Amino acid sequence: MQDLTSRQQEILTAVIQLYVQTAEPVASKRLCDEVGFACSPATVRNEMAALEKAGYLTNTHTSSGRVPTDKGYRFFVNEHGRDDLSKEEQLGLQEEFLKLRAQYARMARITSKLLAQHGGGIGFSSLPEQGISFESGLTNLLRSPDFTGSDELAEAAEVLEQLDERSEEVLNELEQRGGEIEVYIGQENPMFQLNHVSMILTRAEFPNGEKGFVALIGPKRMPYQRNISVMDQIRRLLSGGSGMALVALSTTGGLLLLSF
Repeated sequence: MQDLTSRQQEILTAVIQLYVQTAEPVASKRLCDEVGFACSPATVRNEMAALEKAGYLTNTHTSSGRVPTDKGYRFFVNEHGRDDLSKEEQLGLQEEFLKLRAQYARMARITSKLLAQHGGGIGFSSLPEQGISFESGLTNLLRSPDFTGSDELAEAAEVLEQLDERSEEVLNELEQRGGEIEVYIGQENPMFQLNHVSMILTRAEFPNGEKGFVALIGPKRMPYQRNISVMDQIRRLLSGGSGMALVALSTTGGLLLLSF
């Protein structure tokens, strides 16, 4: 990022990582105590103020700490990309993937339940051409610290409804963009008017020829590096020709959706 110094990038990255882990606004003193920097606490405080002025952080007004903005999360995604999944995690994905191959007729229902259990959010599965969809795991969002207000819950419910009604439009949008994985953070989303929700999506073509997409939906405070890696692993499994369906994943604070 040309508008940020290397020190500011380091501090912004640390703020985002700490906030994702704890869901608590990050103050300069806490950042220095828990992370440690080769500069004084006063310097860190001044740099955080500069990051806020530049639009990467914002003050919650309820504490002395700061939280990332959509612009801050976008910096993190662009600069840090994805984490490598461990061999154990990759094998776990493949194992669940193979278990579901023989249950294609029940795939959408099974997927939504597995995603709710392992993804920590709501699992949503849709077969657009047949007009069938399944969802599971509403209680996961009700327990999330990021969805304690009526606005957040209403937005999540609206997203589910719109995904059901506009699944073909979503797929068309992804095909036009042509990328492997798309990440939409809050208000960046070109398809939905969102403030509290982020989405990670990838297209999929299934062995029976049906085209669809897979999306990970959750709060903006999600572990993007891991979730992008998870999505990439799913994309690889589906594109490998052996995939009939999706797998259960252990993601933090996320919501997975399968459409095919």
